[in-house]
Amino acid sequence: MHGVPVMKFKIIYIWFGLPFILIIVWVLAFYIPISSKIKIKEREILSIKQQVQAINNDINNIILMNVKGKETRQLVKTISGEMPFFDEFPDFMVRLAKSTRSKGVSLDILNSLVTSADFEKKTFLVNPVFEIGLKGKYISMGRFLEDLTNQMVFKKIIKAHISYNEKEYPDLTGMFMIEFKALKGRIAFESK
Repeated sequence: MHGVPVMKFKIIYIWFGLPFILIIVWVLAFYIPISSKIKIKEREILSIKQQVQAINNDINNIILMNVKGKETRQLVKTISGEMPFFDEFPDFMVRLAKSTRSKGVSLDILNSLVTSADFEKKTFLVNPVFEIGLKGKYISMGRFLEDLTNQMVFKKIIKAHISYNEKEYPDLTGMFMIEFKALKGRIAFESK
């Protein structure tokens, strides 16, 4: 009788131990290798997603640079259309002198003073300075100067002095030192 209970006890071990052994074999044979392959594939997918994101960022940067390049080219066209080149500046000043008449102001003096035409600098702009003498009514001078300040060629008024002569009243005389902007030259401008 001693042998029978031991046998039943071994059968219980087999019946309860066999599922644990199968689970351990399944985990070692299938789950761990498959799980490690899944983790490797997840890392590969993450790496691919990062590469795709980097490529998308590069494409977006290229598109942005292309758009900015088009905007820059358009700005260059606008600037070159509205701002004279330094060698064409005398013609611009003649047109400016003629435009004073339409504003109700007459141009008495037009002197080129000092120009900061430093052609060695890397910029493509120079700043010629002119002394302009105007005669006319105060409001007319103001309108003329306001229209001038709205032009791209205008930089700043360095000095202004308005005086009047009782014999010429209501016309005033104004002396203005005005700094303009001009493009250095076609070769320097087109190389930019």
